[in-house]
Amino acid sequence: MFATGIVVSVNEKTVTARVRFPDRENMISWDLNVNQTRSGMVWMPRLGEQVNCLMDDALKSGSIIGSFYTKENPPPVKSTDKCHITFNDGTIIEYDPASHHLKTDIGTGTAEIKASTITLDGDVDITGSLSVSKDATADGTITGKTAVKDTKGSIQDIRTHFNEHTHVCTAPGIDSATPKVPMP
Repeated sequence: MFATGIVVSVNEKTVTARVRFPDRENMISWDLNVNQTRSGMVWMPRLGEQVNCLMDDALKSGSIIGSFYTKENPPPVKSTDKCHITFNDGTIIEYDPASHHLKTDIGTGTAEIKASTITLDGDVDITGSLSVSKDATADGTITGKTAVKDTKGSIQDIRTHFNEHTHVCTAPGIDSATPKVPMP
């Protein structure tokens, strides 16, 4: 039998939930299996979420087959093409195939990607700080709009020191001089 109810408890260890059925005198089910898209993936319904269930005639055993949207709980996007996930903390993962745009918004959280090699194929814009804990190599030019520094100073400091230094020559007839070709 098909039944609609509201999630009243969730057991993450057994991947089950209990459901209250308002149209059945608010009867509460036993633990119901929560269907998943596939094994290896767990996505539990939230407390208070409306769900569809396949149940036995006594509404004692069955499975939660999914949730649905209502006027009180509308879908987060209006597009039928976008894949959109909103997590309990407000984190969003969304892909729009029409614009080929993948958006992830974690807010104030952190993200971690681990792999032996990570390849970013395309231009990368970083709007915050970048911290590198090991060596960095570049096959192209590294350009900075402000000073590029290390623990000894900036490249501009080195340039200034090089261009202003003089060589003291003690050989007879040769004057001391600044570099013939200044560092640009």
